[in-house]
Amino acid sequence: MAILFVLAILAGAIGGWGGYSFGEGIEVECCGRRDVGAQELTVLGATIGANLMALCVAISGRMIPWAKRSGQN
Repeated sequence: MAILFVLAILAGAIGGWGGYSFGEGIEVECCGRRDVGAQELTVLGATIGANLMALCVAISGRMIPWAKRSGQN
């Protein structure tokens, strides 16, 4: 369970870094204003990254028979 927690934190951090990098790369036209800043995209990326990791772990736990704990029927 601790490994899954660490993987979710790591995926959130990577997603946040990706969102921030994307947000910083957006160029604004002259006299224009960005609708979404880098901070919002950082939060969005972290949320998406952590949720995708949790989804992948849940799906892989159902699909891989040896990943299930022994003793459970």
